[in-house]
Amino acid sequence: MPTVIILDTGVLSNCVVPLNRGRSTNLSLAEACREWLADCEQNGATILVCAVAYYEALCEIERRQAVAQRTRLVTYCFQAGRFIPLNTSHLEAPAFLWAQARNVGLTTANDAALDGDVLLCAQVQSLGFTSTDYVVATTNTKHLSRFVNADEWQNISPTL
Repeated sequence: MPTVIILDTGVLSNCVVPLNRGRSTNLSLAEACREWLADCEQNGATILVCAVAYYEALCEIERRQAVAQRTRLVTYCFQAGRFIPLNTSHLEAPAFLWAQARNVGLTTANDAALDGDVLLCAQVQSLGFTSTDYVVATTNTKHLSRFVNADEWQNISPTL
């Protein structure tokens, strides 16, 4: 397992949804994701959250007016050293990545969309990690793996 795990929006969202306490003997997807994430942290992984993943998760929470989830998201993301804020280079680099991908016929979002995937990739690239030191834990590797080391969270072993 890489020593740094960077959460994409889908995985981050799973960390803050309400749990199904007592409703079923089977773990929900969110519960399984939380358990995996806790195992990763207990085994020494550093968990990071890029600003764009926080933004995307927050948008959906705000749309649903899920106050308790918003509190859990803020608490989780803003633990010391976990949050990666945006800076100017994080906005310039994805513009380059986006243009480069479009120029060779690859898209990471529709033409009208704010492309959060390339923003996340630019933030990850700016950290300077080697590809063996980190992985972006996601629910969809299609767009991310073009630019960064990414894998489905279920494929990432929680042990070093």
